[in-house]
Amino acid sequence: MTGIFASRWWIVFACACGLLVGAGAILIFTFGVFLKPVTEDLGVSRGDLSAGLGASTWFVAVSCLVIGWLIDRYGTRRVMIPGILLFALAVASFGLMQAQPLLLIYGIFCVAGFISGVQTPIPYAAVITHWFDSHRGIALGLATAGVGLGVALIPQLAAFLIARFGWPGPMSDWVSPSWFWPGFPSCCLCATRRGCRPRDAPAARARRRCRVSTPKRR
Repeated sequence: MTGIFASRWWIVFACACGLLVGAGAILIFTFGVFLKPVTEDLGVSRGDLSAGLGASTWFVAVSCLVIGWLIDRYGTRRVMIPGILLFALAVASFGLMQAQPLLLIYGIFCVAGFISGVQTPIPYAAVITHWFDSHRGIALGLATAGVGLGVALIPQLAAFLIARFGWPGPMSDWVSPSWFWPGFPSCCLCATRRGCRPRDAPAARARRRCRVSTPKRR
């Protein structure tokens, strides 16, 4: 990076912005705000809606394993950019929920839960560890502070939007903050290859070159 973004601490700021609208803040901590208006409007029980959220958490757990493997194999850039776009679309799809069939609600929650692994701290922590050898602890702390900010701010914003427009509009409108906030930092992260490629890739290429260039002993 050059110019105004020459400092690597911009990477920390970018990660904090991305985690501000992470999976926890968007899916879990806003659930209580949407619970009453959604159940009253659709005519479903709170237990049914809560069951959907509970099912999604299992898919989040599986997704974290998949995201970690994909980052090791392909690097953060190739995983985060399409993943964030899919996450934004999955969150927007909550506005399509209907009372019947009930499986539609569960399906939307499970799909959103599986995709939301890209908006957990895992990929952002991978970026930080690529950029920081010294001051890594404080960098990780500042980046993951975005999670706490999101938990504090996003439910308040959701409540404000619901009071003004009702629940379907704000639920669908999450596509804008869900994509823009992490999307811009991800573009910054992808401006250089250092934060977006597996750390051991150069070493692996060097080992392959060494094996090719070294003559076999007879």
